[in-house]
Amino acid sequence: MKTIKIVLAAIIISFSTMSFASTNEPSGEFSINKDRISEIVKSQISFPESIVSQNAMVAVSFTFNNDDEIVITNMNYSDEAFKNYVSSQLSRISIHNAHQYIGNEFNMQILFQSK
Repeated sequence: MKTIKIVLAAIIISFSTMSFASTNEPSGEFSINKDRISEIVKSQISFPESIVSQNAMVAVSFTFNNDDEIVITNMNYSDEAFKNYVSSQLSRISIHNAHQYIGNEFNMQILFQSK
């Protein structure tokens, strides 16, 4: 009887551990690593030399819509022109299957430093 209780307890513990270890993140052939979203978005922004040669900062919070487009939820910036530039760049970016992260907010900071 004691052996049955021990085996039963072990099974219950293993199932509960598996349920806590699972994530709610989408899976599949085209899923995106949630931790890399900001990095992927940042890599798709092009910066002309005239902008890179100045000092400024833009911090962006964003999510995605059903069309896999970026929806900016908040922006902090040191210069209005840089804010407008980054905003226009983000509006052109679409990431395949990003709609799976609707409701998740991502943060990204872009620093422009003069050389």
